Amino acid sequence: MKKDSKTKNSIAKKLRKKKIKQSAATIWIGLEILALAGVGVAAFVHNVYGDSDETAKSYTVPTEESTGLTMEDIQLPTDLLAESEAEEVGTVGTLYTMDYPEEVLSLLADMSTEQKIDAILMTTPEQLTGKDNVTIAGDVFKESYAADPVSGLVFSDSNFTSETDGMKMLANLRGWARDVNGLNLFLGYWGDTTDPVTLSDKGINLYQIQSGSDNESELWDAATAANMVSAHYGDLSELAQASEINGFTVAKSDDPAAIADAINNGTLVVYLTEDFRQVRDGLVAAANDGTIIPEALDSAAGYALTARYTLTQIRPEESEKEPPEEEPKPAVKTTTKKETKKMTPEEEAAAAAAAAQKQAEDALKALQKQAEDAMKAATKQAEEAAKAAQGQ
Repeated sequence: MKKDSKTKNSIAKKLRKKKIKQSAATIWIGLEILALAGVGVAAFVHNVYGDSDETAKSYTVPTEESTGLTMEDIQLPTDLLAESEAEEVGTVGTLYTMDYPEEVLSLLADMSTEQKIDAILMTTPEQLTGKDNVTIAGDVFKESYAADPVSGLVFSDSNFTSETDGMKMLANLRGWARDVNGLNLFLGYWGDTTDPVTLSDKGINLYQIQSGSDNESELWDAATAANMVSAHYGDLSELAQASEINGFTVAKSDDPAAIADAINNGTLVVYLTEDFRQVRDGLVAAANDGTIIPEALDSAAGYALTARYTLTQIRPEESEKEPPEEEPKPAVKTTTKKETKKMTPEEEAAAAAAAAQKQAEDALKALQKQAEDAMKAATKQAEEAAKAAQGQ
């Protein structure tokens, strides 16, 4: 029993070290930028969120005493079970270390369970709205996002009818997200375009890199240079044990049970689902019945919100490019009748005289032609009569 206790304490210590490593080095490159910004960022954050509101809620960091949890309440990753015992004793509180910015902790204090679940999820516009194809940020899209403010949306070429309309849609989405909690929304892309600069210029701010790809380092640098958040991307089953991954991680999964286990195990990722409603409802149910440990959910949601918080610092709204001006449509040619110039009475009289003269001339010519035709006919008749008389 004593050995089991030491083993559990060892596990907690290992998890604590793993968590600290993730918090210090793996939330992603944006946190390094915050560190460089130093006092300036701190002042900005204070001004944006502030703490002057005496009624503002604050988040209390969980401890073993406050939660009543024991290590037996936590389902542990199998790879850690085989590790050697640690010298120091860990606690449940250190497993879900909430070393996140105060602004994030303040947000967590006001969030419901459902909102925390939404905060750790990403999906597609179609899954969020329940529509077959989404090309504009209209009322249905807005209502769907307000009901489930997920941390990110991933688009495909079918969502963009034109570059201008697509950029307007992304701008609207960023505005909605800021209205909810003041944070930028992760906007990703699935498609043939791989150039980070092109995607960044269009308003995409999350660049997903398949974990283990041959040019992973090159793509990571290119996305960072384009002011995008680089994210390791892969199935949850492939990434679950990859604690050595150094950077922001998006894990794809449509299995609520697997996601719940990962949350309880202290895994820090954002989950991308193509079956949003089933996954979201399954996780809410697991949280409500106690399957998901509340402190574990807070830690997972805090990770996602911290990532978005950093995105907001490195990519403020005013830095986004404006949608290009739409080219004006060619004017439709219309035909108009020529206006008849109105004549003066003198001009009308002259015109009438000219018309009468022409009419008289035409009549005279007609009479002359009739006379000529009659003369020719009479002459011919006389000649025929003369020939007939000679013949007799």
